[in-house]
Amino acid sequence: MAFVGVAGFLSEQQVDQKLHPNENWSLNRLNARVPVGNVINAFLACLNGSLQSSSRICEIGYVPNNRLTNVGNDLTPRFSGNINDRGTGSRHNIISEDDLRTASNAIEILLNHSDQGAMTLVSLYNWAVGSLCDLDFARSLITSWAIIERLLEVIWLEFISENSEGNSQGVLKPPTSGKRAEKLKGNNITASIKVEILSVSGRLSEKEYTLIEQGRRARNAWIHSLKSVKFQDAVNAAGAAAILIKRVCGVKVQNTYQVWGQWSN
Repeated sequence: MAFVGVAGFLSEQQVDQKLHPNENWSLNRLNARVPVGNVINAFLACLNGSLQSSSRICEIGYVPNNRLTNVGNDLTPRFSGNINDRGTGSRHNIISEDDLRTASNAIEILLNHSDQGAMTLVSLYNWAVGSLCDLDFARSLITSWAIIERLLEVIWLEFISENSEGNSQGVLKPPTSGKRAEKLKGNNITASIKVEILSVSGRLSEKEYTLIEQGRRARNAWIHSLKSVKFQDAVNAAGAAAILIKRVCGVKVQNTYQVWGQWSN
């Protein structure tokens, strides 16, 4: 893949040209690699999803937890799980051309997506699942929630637009327009309110509603009271994020998770 087409990516030559006196070249080069890291992590999230779809969830090069790894901002691999256990019970399966093609097509969708943040969201999702495999449930939960809240906002704004004045198919009476529409876009409309309205209006399925609510309650319990985040809390949030990514971004990512030999959908 030619990374020159990735939004925000700078080559080393471009970093040199933009460098100001007394700036740290290494830090600037590291920052320039972030968009590439996002593409690689998004590709891995989509490839893991493709492997699951084809029933070939596999371990490559002794990577544990049945998933391919993440990369850091320096583009070096970051293994999920205990690196000392990489040789235990690992198996080598071949990734098919179809799986690679599916993941590559997903990246093309993200590169051309109308929301320039779509690639970053899918990259974050790969980190959320990696954190889950690392048994860092709190980090996984809050990362998944950041994705959920961003994608909920997309669905919410679409809902407001579809109920605008002049749309006879809208469910809100009176329709949204002018100051009323701006009020519905305000920060005082919380995620909880949005989820309830989207659910009762049929814009969220019961499964989506349940997973999002479970994730929201766990996130609030952690952020307000530092209540311990459990495996299922993180799984629920990751599952909600995966569903919304497929719905809004149009790509399938990993949606089955394993920790200590236990699988959860």
